[in-house]
Amino acid sequence: FPRVLLQDIAQILKELAVLMDIDFIVMSATVPEIKRFLDSEKTVELSNDCFFQNVNNRYFLQFDESTTDIESLTDKIVCAYGNNQSVLCVVNTKASALKVYERLKNLFNSRLFLLSGYFLPCERKRKLMEIQEALQKEKIVLVSTQVVEAGVDLDFDRGFRELAPFSSIIQAAGRVNREGSKKTAEVTVFPLLSRGPYHPTDMLVDKVIPWLKAGYSEHEIVKKYFKEIVERSDPDPRLIKDIEELNYKTVWSNF
Repeated sequence: FPRVLLQDIAQILKELAVLMDIDFIVMSATVPEIKRFLDSEKTVELSNDCFFQNVNNRYFLQFDESTTDIESLTDKIVCAYGNNQSVLCVVNTKASALKVYERLKNLFNSRLFLLSGYFLPCERKRKLMEIQEALQKEKIVLVSTQVVEAGVDLDFDRGFRELAPFSSIIQAAGRVNREGSKKTAEVTVFPLLSRGPYHPTDMLVDKVIPWLKAGYSEHEIVKKYFKEIVERSDPDPRLIKDIEELNYKTVWSNF
């Protein structure tokens, strides 16, 4: 959910549940704290924190200010691969992904893969299967855009992620030590390489970068993030009044 619309989405779910007798299941790998805006008497939490208290941190996040361009990024990917690690690098645009891939392709040959929105869905599916098979046999490098962040079962030893909304960062990090079978892995977040697709409001740069520099564990930083987005959420819904008055053009133009 867009964090600025948590109140609106919660209100719409409540209204539909009553008017149309609908039961909703809200679930995600990174569940936002929308439950705070729902009626506690009518909401059941299916997954409780107690299930995760003894789970190891699969990775830790760090911020690297020195990675400021394609050249410095590729140098660090080469270094990580040289330490016998499979490497995932996620950037914000197709153009950046292609530039990183082109700079690396002569070094890695068949052990280097590219995944982005340039691929048709059928080709992307085939490519993912090829990557999964390769990971079972050898150490590889995958350069990708956000297409690798959701619904993709891949497990790398080392990760690099261009600065993005924190939910996207932890989605990408979820492809590093995914099975938790290795010691805590490193995921390095680096500054923007170019103007990306994200709105500055969703970046929370003033909070996220200090958190990354502080070296919090996986679970600590996720809790901090969701606490922050709830505190920054609007106290009142933004869209409900216009929706009730059927001002859909206004809703569309504003959001």
